[in-house]
This record gives sequence, structure tokens and C-alpha cells, in this order.
Amino acid sequence: MHTCVEETVDCFEKYSTLWEKLRNAVVELNDYYEFDVDFKYDYIVTYDLQAIQLKTNIEAKSGKLKFVTRHVPVSCSVASNIPGYEEAICVISENPEKLCRNIFEYFWQVTESS
Repeated sequence: MHTCVEETVDCFEKYSTLWEKLRNAVVELNDYYEFDVDFKYDYIVTYDLQAIQLKTNIEAKSGKLKFVTRHVPVSCSVASNIPGYEEAICVISENPEKLCRNIFEYFWQVTESS
């Protein structure tokens, strides 16, 4: 397992603002040219990642920040309405790299089937 500690810079807004999801270029062009299109997809895949918190003792280089836990991904539930892949699956691994690889291999398998 690889451990990477990078220097981070915390930035905080002086005044809070509401978060707004950015619109993509296709939606912007649709509005600009006033097309009446409903962007819906026939098939969809959803997933939910789960992680555990492990104790750690990492201090930032500045010495002002100390991390006491770290998130380690351990599982992913995947569900879709794609024919042949309607049953939800759960991918589990103690190794985050292997977990990620297995998830994307499953996504690739689903993509290739359609």
C-alpha cells in the first residue's frame, strides 16, 4: 500500500455562499439555441462507496494540523437497469487499489455488453 502525504493549503470563503452545480456545455448550448430537449437516458448505473476510518498520526509540515484518522475504501455497491446487469452487486476488498480496479473492470464489462 502506498502512503502519500502532500502539503495542503486550506482556503475558506470569508462569506458563505450556496453551492451550485455547474452546467455542462451541451446543456448550455441547448438553452442558448432554445431547443426543447429532455436529457434522459435509457440506462443508468449507480454506485455507493463505503470506507472505514483507521487511526493514524500524521502531522502536516507546518505542525499546525494533525490527522488522527484516514479513510480507507473497502466496498462498493453497484446497481443498474442495463439488461443482464439488473441485479445489484457488492465489490469488497481490503486493498483500495484492488477495489478500484475491480469496480472499473465491472463498469467496463457492463459497457462492453451494451
